[in-house]
Amino acid sequence: MQTCKHFSIAIFHYRKTFNERLVSEILTMFYCPPSLTQAALSVFVVLYLTALHTQAQENAQLQIPPSLVECYNDSHFMNRDNRLPANIETFINLIEKIENSYGFNQDIRQLAVSLLHRFRQDGIQRAPGVMRTVGVLPFSPTGFQFPKFRILLSRLIPGDAMRFPNDTLTREERCSLHFMLSGSVDMQMRGDEHQVCNKLAQYRAQRLPRSVQHKSKHNLVGDVETIDNFELNDSKRKTSHIRTNAKDQEYDFGWTETDFGVSHDNDISHCPVENGVIHTDWGTVATGTLVAGIAAGLQPQTVQLKTLLALASRRPGLGQNLPQTATVNVDNRWAATLAGDLAEVALVQMPMTGSDTASIGADGAWNSTVMPRWYFLSQRHNVEMTDAEIRGGLDGLIIAMNIANWRTQASNLKLSQLLRMYYSMDGVLGSNIMACNRKENFPIYAPLNVMTAQTSAFAQVLDREIQLKVTLTPEAIAHFSTEASNSLTSYIPQYLNDISCSVSSALPQDISDSITTMTNIYVYLDMSWPYEDVVDYVNYVLKDLNINAYASSITLLAAADGSIVVNTTNFLSDVFQMWNASTHRQFSPGFNLPESLRSLEKLTKSYMQEEKTNSSVSGFSMIALMMPYMVTLTDADSNYATTQLQYMSEQIPDLYFIYYAGGMSNRFAAFVKNPAQDLYTLNIGTDVASSADPVLRRIKKIPRRIINPRCGSDWYTSTWGTDQMSQYARPGVINFYRLAPNYFYGSNTGRFVKIQGQNYLEFIACTSRWVRWPQQNLTNPEGEQSCRTVQSNTFTYDLTDACKDYPTIHQCPPLYLSVQAAEAKSGKAQTVSCTEAACQTPDQVRYVIAVESLGCFSDGKRLVGNFFMSIVISILRQVLALMDRRLNCLKPSGDIFTRTSTLTDLYIFLDTSWSYRIVEDYVNYVVQRINIRPYGSSVTLLTASDASLLANQSYNIIDFFKQWNFDTHIQAAKPGFSLPTILSKAMELTDDLFEIESKRNSLGLRSLIMLLMPSPLAYVNEHDFDYCQRYLDFLYRTKPDMNFIYYSGGVLVRFKSYVKDPRNDLFLLDPERDVEVSSSPVLQRIKSEPRRITNSCSMHPNGSRHHQQHVKQYLPLDFVTFYKIAANNFFSPGYMRYIKIKAFSRTAFVICISRRNSWPYRNSSSTSPSTEQECLQISNNVFSYDLTDLCLNYQTAHECPPLFLSVQAQAFADSSQVMCEEEECFSPQQTQFLLITNNLDCSNQGQQLFKSIEVILVIIFLNFIKL
Repeated sequence: MQTCKHFSIAIFHYRKTFNERLVSEILTMFYCPPSLTQAALSVFVVLYLTALHTQAQENAQLQIPPSLVECYNDSHFMNRDNRLPANIETFINLIEKIENSYGFNQDIRQLAVSLLHRFRQDGIQRAPGVMRTVGVLPFSPTGFQFPKFRILLSRLIPGDAMRFPNDTLTREERCSLHFMLSGSVDMQMRGDEHQVCNKLAQYRAQRLPRSVQHKSKHNLVGDVETIDNFELNDSKRKTSHIRTNAKDQEYDFGWTETDFGVSHDNDISHCPVENGVIHTDWGTVATGTLVAGIAAGLQPQTVQLKTLLALASRRPGLGQNLPQTATVNVDNRWAATLAGDLAEVALVQMPMTGSDTASIGADGAWNSTVMPRWYFLSQRHNVEMTDAEIRGGLDGLIIAMNIANWRTQASNLKLSQLLRMYYSMDGVLGSNIMACNRKENFPIYAPLNVMTAQTSAFAQVLDREIQLKVTLTPEAIAHFSTEASNSLTSYIPQYLNDISCSVSSALPQDISDSITTMTNIYVYLDMSWPYEDVVDYVNYVLKDLNINAYASSITLLAAADGSIVVNTTNFLSDVFQMWNASTHRQFSPGFNLPESLRSLEKLTKSYMQEEKTNSSVSGFSMIALMMPYMVTLTDADSNYATTQLQYMSEQIPDLYFIYYAGGMSNRFAAFVKNPAQDLYTLNIGTDVASSADPVLRRIKKIPRRIINPRCGSDWYTSTWGTDQMSQYARPGVINFYRLAPNYFYGSNTGRFVKIQGQNYLEFIACTSRWVRWPQQNLTNPEGEQSCRTVQSNTFTYDLTDACKDYPTIHQCPPLYLSVQAAEAKSGKAQTVSCTEAACQTPDQVRYVIAVESLGCFSDGKRLVGNFFMSIVISILRQVLALMDRRLNCLKPSGDIFTRTSTLTDLYIFLDTSWSYRIVEDYVNYVVQRINIRPYGSSVTLLTASDASLLANQSYNIIDFFKQWNFDTHIQAAKPGFSLPTILSKAMELTDDLFEIESKRNSLGLRSLIMLLMPSPLAYVNEHDFDYCQRYLDFLYRTKPDMNFIYYSGGVLVRFKSYVKDPRNDLFLLDPERDVEVSSSPVLQRIKSEPRRITNSCSMHPNGSRHHQQHVKQYLPLDFVTFYKIAANNFFSPGYMRYIKIKAFSRTAFVICISRRNSWPYRNSSSTSPSTEQECLQISNNVFSYDLTDLCLNYQTAHECPPLFLSVQAQAFADSSQVMCEEEECFSPQQTQFLLITNNLDCSNQGQQLFKSIEVILVIIFLNFIKL
């Protein structure tokens, strides 16, 4: 029986792999058999179990296992460009592909263990000078990393890969997983050292000595992104050496394929390559160590040291006994992570240095952070515990210590979910445990005393398995282990240079950072781009689009003919496999927009039919990313594309086009919905992130579609009812949606969108017709959006009359919708409820979006609307002859506009007879100085001949310059100047502007200026004189805030009849004069125009809206803002009609008002009598002015003078008390005040005109019926 007891130790590793009770019974039968038959049976069973165990542990053998030979038996995967990118996104994507494979039913523990046993084998080295021949594979696990790995797999993390679904992955995916998980350091010379190593800094200091002399060693510490960035960190790293012992010396130590000792061969790389690592945003990580820690945490075990020593393949040397630490239990969670790597430092490095201090850490750099495939170390010595291994070990240990608790919260937790949460800013299940907090968590989960004991214990085991050049006593091993642990404790806080959570959260925030992307994206790539040049830019966009199972999809096509390069897939690994340098060259180069559109129409319509078949309400955006090279479209292609796009916009209303183009991207402005947001330039050589990130953010901000799945691509249904979809959101993340008016046009009862939360979880639902990204706590005028909290109740939005006041689908705005899962309240545990396959993390919450009785409407009614509008315009032109009033304009009172902040909507009508080279500077001088920016002024450039667009309305000066350039100028419509056309377009533009303001409940608060720039030869025909006069008279009466300014060549007097005040509204553009001298007066005139305050009435003059409106205004210290309220807004008698100014900042404001002086302000140089203006200073009080009876004695609004108003922030205010943080602020030193109007009027001189029009329209309609 004593023999049975001792032998039980020898089969310890079987007990963890197989049934422990069964093994014990077999052993008893074997050593103490009651009969010979049972003894024979027990021998057979033991041999059988041994065979199974050997098969299960094939990666622990001293050779490349058969399952991994496919990665080495040819040169394909030795070329790293044929491997998948080594980053966390690819790694998670591959794991998800396994988890979602058909028939897969393993839990997180089984998957983590099988990944190690199937793909990991550390220490693989190439035999130098040996060629690959039949039967000879010049690779073997001879590196120093292998013995530790062998102990882990065979004794501490037992298991197998018998049930691993190999067929789920392609060969490329299997081998990429192997290379990601298998750690080693390739020390061989590559031939690129002169280029690569020089960029890794201190290359010369690390050069191998050619004599026996020793020099001081200066290791580099930290981790940088790419080789090019390494030099930037050089100065910071020179002081990172942690050794303090005077005996510290450099030694020649380079691991070769077959030698575990010291190498004096100078033919080793100065910047070796580390294998088995992946790139993350929080530093490079050793993947195998990370997964081993997770696996150990999922099946933790502690084994007595003496038990493991008894299983060692090599017995103690002469005179060696069991160490004093033999009573310590080895924790597999430590051995798999930090203690395992520290043991290598204690055994492999420290005995060779003659130093009492360990050298911990070796940093490096990637060839690319977008397509990472090479990771170069900055040093060739002391690579036993690199920075990547420190991160992988620390991350693995932290996860191992917590994963049991997490599994009690989420019993169905997946490995992909765990990694996605840990390597994010959200943390695992809402905890503070995440990669960016690893340094803060280090002392919590790795206390020095425990780490030292575990390192010492495991080093004793490793000493029996690794072949060293020295023989060590247990006491020396314990000492070296203590020193290695102390060095790591000093190294991590000081030299592990990773982005912390506080730094990450301090980065500028954008709404796209809070969006989980769900998109179907079609990428049309011009194969004229060289693959090596364009691949990083494409993949930078793709890798952050959430391309995963149950999430986004990608289709890659050749832009020359629409042929498919990568068929629609939910896995990025498919993109990397199907599109590479070789396949790239197989497709025709070029960019054929008509062919691309035909291809896209076919694909998207097919997808819409699939949605109809599957009754899918969508939940995905639909985007076409066009990537032309330098091609310019022919006129024929442009005309076809314009027509085709118009058709597609009606048939596929949710399809967005984005151009990421070489050259001038504005040449595609006519083919996108919003040129300011949808055109981007790809300049090869620019930083990938700075170039591609705006494209990525634009894609992420395009809302998900909500559709009526009964429509399909033919927009027909004979059935009505309810359709729904499940959606998921993490706490704090917002999902944005858009429902096109095609699905709710017309009136129909019982038409709703509903949101129903699940499991009584709390959601915030916001809706808007104008705000594209409605969200709670967003500063918006009241009425633009609405938010509600949804828990046990259902949020319902009624669409019955959503398009009631809109004559066409095109004019009816869509419904914008957002859903946000509420954050867990402080002190309350994070709810974990998401168990469906579509859950990307278990802390996602599920909600249902249901649509009821939606319709299917095309945009064909637009033609009817356009025909009706053409009748109205024709009638208006004839009725204008009934109106003839003289113009009225006030004169400026002085040059006070250097202290005004311009806010205007400027429309420039440019006669393209002007040479671009001549007129460019005169236009740009004005445009650059009128405060064009988001929340600032806007500029629109049109031709003066036919009012066609040269530059769409821009709030960004760069966008303006992109749209108007030499090419677009000469390609514009025929040159010339047509004042009737300009006036008609001006009316149309302002009607559109006022309609938008009406729906947004806006007060205007911008001046409205038409800047006309006729050439010296332009003039107005005599037969147009009367028409233009009467049209202007009509415009001034119905739109009193509109102003016309001429900046003309030639004689100015020819235009004096077409402005309010010829002395102030006519300016000469003389190309012979200096640009500043010529343009400064024009600029001053634009800046002098007061901002208009208007009631947000409908453009129809009978419209009325009587209520209170308020808006914030912003003003720098000592600046003054001028306003004007036209009499149309207060002409008719009204009750409680007033305007108020209320200060927000701790600043004194001076408010001045006048009925005659257009620019009232204190200390004015104007000689106007004091009775013409009144000024009052306010601080904490409110300024109020009564508008009730201002037009009491006037017959018409045209006769009643407007109210002029100014607000000035006092210069002597305490600037420290002024801090403006809203997006509208163009500097933090702006004061704020609230402008309030109440019960303004919509009185208009055109009311009687429109009544007449109504009668005329009836007569025309009756005659039309008779005809």
